[in-house]
Amino acid sequence: MLPNKFCHRKQNNAANKSKYTRIVRRQPEILHLDWCQISKFQLPWLVQRLSCLKSLSLVSVHVKTAVSLRTNYSGVLQDLDLSFVSDFNDSALRDILGPNNDNRRGMGGDERYRFKNLKVLKLAGTDISDVSLRYITQYLPNLRELSLAFCPRVTDAGIAQLSTKPSNTVTNLVTLDLSHSKLITETSLEHLSRCESLTRLDCRHSLQVSTQALIKFAAKSDRDLHVKDIKLVEKRQVTRRI
Repeated sequence: MLPNKFCHRKQNNAANKSKYTRIVRRQPEILHLDWCQISKFQLPWLVQRLSCLKSLSLVSVHVKTAVSLRTNYSGVLQDLDLSFVSDFNDSALRDILGPNNDNRRGMGGDERYRFKNLKVLKLAGTDISDVSLRYITQYLPNLRELSLAFCPRVTDAGIAQLSTKPSNTVTNLVTLDLSHSKLITETSLEHLSRCESLTRLDCRHSLQVSTQALIKFAAKSDRDLHVKDIKLVEKRQVTRRI
């Protein structure tokens, strides 16, 4: 059975109000609000009423709308996409991921983690820096997939934080997207070799990382990795013959 999914399209204010009410009635597990003009008041109102919401996409929404997630607590949300939100920086991510200030303990609140079960975070095309990697390792204990594509301020120092204990990403991180990264060099590959579960690394169009370095990275791994599509490292697929 496919999960309940809802995609919102831009409409006038009156239609939006009615649309949000209908969304609540449907209780979707997946909600796409990409490029929508939903306000910083409407988003928290909506999210706190969606008790089954597991995946939320906010691509290119207004930064104030994205930051309004700081008023929410969700022990259910597993996938959050904040890609290409203009002016989204370290401060914005800290506000969203920082210590939980939700007093509704009946929802299983945790003082440290507002989105404690988040497994996928996409920050492509945002203005975050290495500082945000500290927030990610500090406040997302179950993160498995991270996208930092088109993030021009992220450097090797930020990637080092993902591979340094006591960060849970050392053991949990499975997928990392560093494509189109200007400042990422082959030093990051040395750091990432310590990530015990990493089986997909995308460095396409990252000019300071060579294909040869990625081939060596894959060869040294004990997870049967190989380089596919020039600078994409993946786990080798086993083909079974019948």
